[in-house]
Amino acid sequence: MIHKSCHVTQVKHSNEFPEKRPQLFTELTRYEPGDILRANCSTPPSRPRAELRFTINNMPLINVEYD
Repeated sequence: MIHKSCHVTQVKHSNEFPEKRPQLFTELTRYEPGDILRANCSTPPSRPRAELRFTINNMPLINVEYD
């Protein structure tokens, strides 16, 4: 006896955008060249997950240390 079966999977994509914009908090309001910038950026939940990228003077930040 041969059994044949078929399985169908349906994928549902959903986009849920955050109700609020990201919030950026810094220790200081003004920085001078050579100062260390410590900041926190928080976003509300979203689907797909938000991808955050940081730039200073339009230059991407790379090799950033996280504490």
